[in-house]
Amino acid sequence: MTAALHNEVAAYRASKYAGTPHEYEYDVFISPSEARERAEEEAAEEEFHDREFGKLLSIFN
Repeated sequence: MTAALHNEVAAYRASKYAGTPHEYEYDVFISPSEARERAEEEAAEEEFHDREFGKLLSIFN
């Protein structure tokens, strides 16, 4: 709950400074389980792209 509150407040603060010389970029806090899920999804997506790119190369070679 604390992380969700931080994310909301940080996003609000960032919106106040958007487009100014003092633009604020905040860190989004996520739970360890969500970070693990995101890493697994990213790895699966990268593997898929590599596999499909290999198929495409084999067609043109």
